[in-house]
Amino acid sequence: MKNIYFVRHGQSEGNTLRVYQSASIPLSELGHEQAQTTSRRLSNITVDLLISSPYTRAYETAEYISKTVNLPIEKNELFRERKRPSIQEEKSKELEELKAIDKAIADNWEILSYRHSDEENFEDLKQRAQKAFEFIESRKEDNIIIVTHKNFLHCLIWYRLFDSNVTPKEAKIITDNFIMSNTGIVWMQFDEIKKDWKIVTWNDHAHLG
Repeated sequence: MKNIYFVRHGQSEGNTLRVYQSASIPLSELGHEQAQTTSRRLSNITVDLLISSPYTRAYETAEYISKTVNLPIEKNELFRERKRPSIQEEKSKELEELKAIDKAIADNWEILSYRHSDEENFEDLKQRAQKAFEFIESRKEDNIIIVTHKNFLHCLIWYRLFDSNVTPKEAKIITDNFIMSNTGIVWMQFDEIKKDWKIVTWNDHAHLG
């Protein structure tokens, strides 16, 4: 039985400034504290492998966990954040022209071929979620921590609930209704004999008090 612990990164400076985030945005001061607290929470479980999104805020979170579990960090692009239009990166979420892009993407979410510019659309995310689970299943390690991001965690959860049959409408319901806190933990299990996945916990953030 594989145990997979997905961890959302700690609060980032982008979270506090209300900007569209790029790959290089780091943790905030509170985010560092959250990451350190989370590392202590994870110190009591067996860990064979530590993976992180290469984005700065995720990797900084993973560094605290790495010191606690005494394992190196393996970067993996599969677990990076959902790609938004590049024109939005590091700009305020209050800008009307950028909010209009969000609305256009949301309004056309169920049109599988729609793409505003260079963002990931529903089909892209579904394929990446599938590859992420296939990657996990292929690893020999039984106990894995993966530091990732809120939006991609939503993709993983809707893919896990509906598999390749998931529709854009179902995905949106999950995204709109499943809250994910900074450093929240999602625990999943994979039965290698039955080839069966289970979601054990969602957004466990008791370590934050």
